[in-house]
Amino acid sequence: MDADKQVITFADQGAGIPSEHLPFLFERFYRVPGHPNKRGTGLGLFICKQIVQAHQGEISVKTAPGRGTTFLIELPSNKGMFPEKGLP
Repeated sequence: MDADKQVITFADQGAGIPSEHLPFLFERFYRVPGHPNKRGTGLGLFICKQIVQAHQGEISVKTAPGRGTTFLIELPSNKGMFPEKGLP
């Protein structure tokens, strides 16, 4: 692991996401088709991506159909961003 980054992962052991949907997951209003009983606007992952990018980070997804999905968020550590005594 890169010492200059913090990594946060979220994982499940669900059905996974079909690979043809991966390029669109972080787009505004995108919802994986074929799940009419799932609620949502398709904005959640788009907003996550915007927040992560605003902090000079990256978000990505790894998935395997039938085995689950993992989202990875990598953020810079920003050492030196605050004085040695911490926040005022």
